[in-house]
Amino acid sequence: MFKIAYYELKKLLRDTSWMVIFLLQPIILMFLLGLVAFYEPKDIHVGVFNKQENESSSEFLDEIKNEKIFNLEVFSKEGDLREAIEKNKLKSAVILDIEKGEYVSGSVEIIENSTVPEISARSKEKVAKIFEKKVADYARENVQSNIDSLINEKKSSFEKDREKSLSSLKDKIAVLSLPSPVADQLKQTIDDVTIEADFNSQDNTNVPKIELIETKNTSKNLKYFDIYASAIIVILIIMIALKLADTTITEERMTGTFERFFVTPYKKYHMILGKMIAFTAIDLVLAAIVLASMATLFDVSLGAYWLVFSIAFISALTAASLGLLISCVTYTIAESIQVSNLIFFSFLILTGLIFQPESMHPAIKSISAILPFTYLIQAMREINLLNLGFGEIWSKLAIASSFILIFLVGASLLLKRKAT
Repeated sequence: MFKIAYYELKKLLRDTSWMVIFLLQPIILMFLLGLVAFYEPKDIHVGVFNKQENESSSEFLDEIKNEKIFNLEVFSKEGDLREAIEKNKLKSAVILDIEKGEYVSGSVEIIENSTVPEISARSKEKVAKIFEKKVADYARENVQSNIDSLINEKKSSFEKDREKSLSSLKDKIAVLSLPSPVADQLKQTIDDVTIEADFNSQDNTNVPKIELIETKNTSKNLKYFDIYASAIIVILIIMIALKLADTTITEERMTGTFERFFVTPYKKYHMILGKMIAFTAIDLVLAAIVLASMATLFDVSLGAYWLVFSIAFISALTAASLGLLISCVTYTIAESIQVSNLIFFSFLILTGLIFQPESMHPAIKSISAILPFTYLIQAMREINLLNLGFGEIWSKLAIASSFILIFLVGASLLLKRKAT
């Protein structure tokens, strides 16, 4: 038994490439994890529309502008703001509808983005804190206005009977036969008197308030799992398609058929394209099975079926072409699997499933922005959660699809005859 263990360890240690990948894999993944969770979320793209320009609404807007985590865009039209959040161009939106007259009243509407619940919730939390602070100020102002109004009402009632009231008081002073300077001083006090109103609790109950309204950028009734299901569909397809393809060339090397291929009239790209055609047929079935399973087992929210299937199919083709590229640059099955695992888990970290760009280091954010699977996850979420159409997501699909060609060309160029 120990001899078998010794032999296996010796075999692994002899494979230098495998050892390098094995040792670097945890370091690279931990490094990526640290950089994607590098910051508290910041530069959150938030849109705001101030419906009524006045002192109170401007104060509220200034408070939002002072929040360092926001990358604020002020809209001049409410319709433009609502369209932007509905088309996933904003992470959150705020509509201020604050009236300022005798009292401060109105509403503050926070619109959450269903495709990025964690970032949107963070944004909502910040705006809600500003709301609590400002509403407390507005409430004090409204209460004071209410009190002043009641005082003025009581002053008015006093003014109607002023002559009678003062005459009665002055008569009483005269009866007292006080020295003239003292009597004159009291009469002057009566002339200058101000009634201090004595209020009970019910006098202050009708004070206008500002309402906080929380809405979402979709009319769909989403379940908790729906928020994550779209990204999971893409990730599952990527994982399976990548694993199917990542050892396809290395297996040919190990069995010796790879060497025999080079004595035939076929070119390297013939082998790559032939295998890709085979994987295309397999990926059609894979996309259908994953989507059917999600729909029947969990009743997940899906948009237009043909678009959802197109995204799933493109995800599978992209992963398969990447698998072929990995298989072309590795020379043993163990190496292929290690590289494939490293790339898959790197994508898992970088594509926005776990962490959003707002928390990433700038360098990592740039890498995330050029990965094809980032666009596929975004497109799947927009179709399923927001009911967007092809016109809104075609550019994302075009970017992702272009990587299929890039990976296949790369595989053809990097495929070497060298055997193990």
